[in-house]
Amino acid sequence: MPRKKSQYSPRELSANRCGLDLKFPNPTPSEFFRMIHPTHRGSATCKYRNAFKTALNQSQDVGRKTELERMKIGEETIQWDWEQWIEEKKAIKFRQKNHDTNIKIQKKFFSLVEKKENVNVNEIAERKEEDDSEEEAEDNGMEEKAEDSLAIASSGTSNNAPEDEKEGQGNDEENLDRDENANNNANGDYVERVEQDTQDTLDHQKQWILSSGTDVAAVLKQYAQTIPETQKCLNPIYWGILDLTSEHVETKSLFTAADWKEMVDNFNKEVKLSETIAPDIVYHLFDTIVNSGKGNVGEIDRISVESIQREASKLSRDDEDEFIAVKRALLTYAENLADIDLPMSEMTFDNLFTNMLARRFLDKKELKMDVGEICCWASAQRRNEGRSVVLRARIGQRCDFRGTLKNNIDKLEAIIGLRSGGLPTVHRKKIFEDRTDLMVAMRDILYTFFVANPNATDEKLHQTFVLGIQSWGWTQDIYGMDCKGTKICRFGRLRRIKLQNTICTISCLEELYTAISDVKVTLKSICDHTNSVALANAQARRRKKRKDNKDDSVGGYFGTVTGTPTKKKRSDVIGFEL
Repeated sequence: MPRKKSQYSPRELSANRCGLDLKFPNPTPSEFFRMIHPTHRGSATCKYRNAFKTALNQSQDVGRKTELERMKIGEETIQWDWEQWIEEKKAIKFRQKNHDTNIKIQKKFFSLVEKKENVNVNEIAERKEEDDSEEEAEDNGMEEKAEDSLAIASSGTSNNAPEDEKEGQGNDEENLDRDENANNNANGDYVERVEQDTQDTLDHQKQWILSSGTDVAAVLKQYAQTIPETQKCLNPIYWGILDLTSEHVETKSLFTAADWKEMVDNFNKEVKLSETIAPDIVYHLFDTIVNSGKGNVGEIDRISVESIQREASKLSRDDEDEFIAVKRALLTYAENLADIDLPMSEMTFDNLFTNMLARRFLDKKELKMDVGEICCWASAQRRNEGRSVVLRARIGQRCDFRGTLKNNIDKLEAIIGLRSGGLPTVHRKKIFEDRTDLMVAMRDILYTFFVANPNATDEKLHQTFVLGIQSWGWTQDIYGMDCKGTKICRFGRLRRIKLQNTICTISCLEELYTAISDVKVTLKSICDHTNSVALANAQARRRKKRKDNKDDSVGGYFGTVTGTPTKKKRSDVIGFEL
C-alpha cells in the first residue's frame, strides 16, 4: 500500500527550507525524498543540503541543534538514500498499476456477465427478425438475394469466400447446436472439427474386395458413422486408416479371422523393407565385441581396421568407411549409455540415442534429415488446402525426425519419426495417441503425393508407400503405409527393435544396424519409384489419358480426407485479454 502522506504538501516543504527541524522528526535524506517526491538526482540532493543547512542555522532549540550537528550526513549517505528512494518509487508505481489493472478487469468481467445474460434474448429477437425478412423476400420473388444478405449478416463473410474462411461461423442452428454440445460436456473436451463431405463424388473409385466378398471400404465407412464424438480424433478409422498392427482392437473386431489374415498377408507382401547384406567387416566388428566379453568403450575403441583385416579378406574403401561409421556410432552409444541419469526427457533421449543412430546410419547423400520439434510439411499443406491466405496458417502434425528425399522432384517426406516420452516409459495411452498422430502425418504425405501427380497411372500411384518410426522406452517400431483403395490407407508394422540399455549387451545393436540398413535401401527404391510416378504424370498428354479437372482435385483414387481438428472448445467460462 502507498505510504500515508504528510499533512504538509511538498510545495510547502520545499518553499520552507527551515522545516527540517520543525516537521521532520528524522531529517534523513530518504525521509526528505519521500516528502517532496523528487524526479532528478542533482536537484534533489542540492535541495536536501540547503534545507539541512538552513535548519541547522535557524534552529532555536539547543537540543535539536546539537542533534543535527551530530548527524554529519555525508555525500555517500545521500547517494545511497537516493538509490533506495528510486527502488521504493518503482515499487509504489508497480502496486498502483496492478491496482488500476484489477479495477479494469473487474469492470470488464461484470460487463461480460451482463452481456452473457442478455445474449439469449438478443438471439431470439434476431432470429425472429431474420425469419420475417426471409419470408418477405420469398413473397417478393427475391429468395436468392435474401439468402445472400442473411449469410452476410449472420457470418460476417461473403458467400463467395472460401469455406475455411467461414470456419466456426456457419448458420445459427449449427452455432446453437455446437454451443449446446460444448456446455453439456462437463470436461470441456468438445472438439470442433472441419470435416469435408464423407461422400466421395468421384466417377471412379478403387475398391478392395476380399476373397470372401467383403468390401473393406464399406465396412470402415459403416463403422466410422458409429464412433462416439469424444473418440473420433483418436480412432484411426475416422481418419480413413486401416490399422493392421492389432493395437486398435476395434478395427480387428470388424472382420473375420480369415479376412484379417488375408489383409495382413497382402500388406506384408506389398509393403516391406528391402533386404540388404552388410559388409563382412561390420559383422566382424560385432563378433569381436562379443568375443571380448566386455563391451566397454575402451575395448571398442581398440578395434581397428588392421586387426580385423588379418582375419577378413581384402577390404574395399567403402567397406572401411562403413566400418568407421558403425564403430563411431557404437562408441557414442556406449558413452551416452554410461552417462544416463533417470529420469530422462523425451528430447534428451532422442538426441542421445534414436536420432543419433538415424543420422549416422542413413545415407546423407540421398536423404535430408531434420531432427527436433518440427512440423510435417505435407500435413501442414493439407490442412491449409483451400484456406484463405489472409487467415492464420495452420501447422501440421508434429514429428521428431523427418527425412526428405533430395533426388525426388516432389521432395517426398519418405520417412518421419516420433518419440513418445522419455524414461521411465510413459503410459500406453500416450504411445497410442502419438501413433495416431504418426498415422495421420503419413496419410497426409501420401495424399499430397497423389494430389501432386493426378495424371499418373493408378497402378503406380497405389504402389507408393512411405515409412514411419516410433520409439518409446527402449523399443523402436518401423511402420509402413500405402493407399490400397479409395479412403483405405493401410498402416502396418514392418519391424520391431529393442534398443540396448546396458553396455555389456551393446553388440545386440546389430539388429538395429541391420534394420536401418534395410531402411536405407528401401528409401532408395521409394525415391526411384516416386520419380517414375512423376515421369508418368508428365507423360500424361503423350498417353492421351489426361484426366478432367474434377479428378485432378483429389488425385487419382485416394478420395477425400477427413479434416484435422482446429481447436478445442473450453467449457462455458468467461475470459478476458490483458
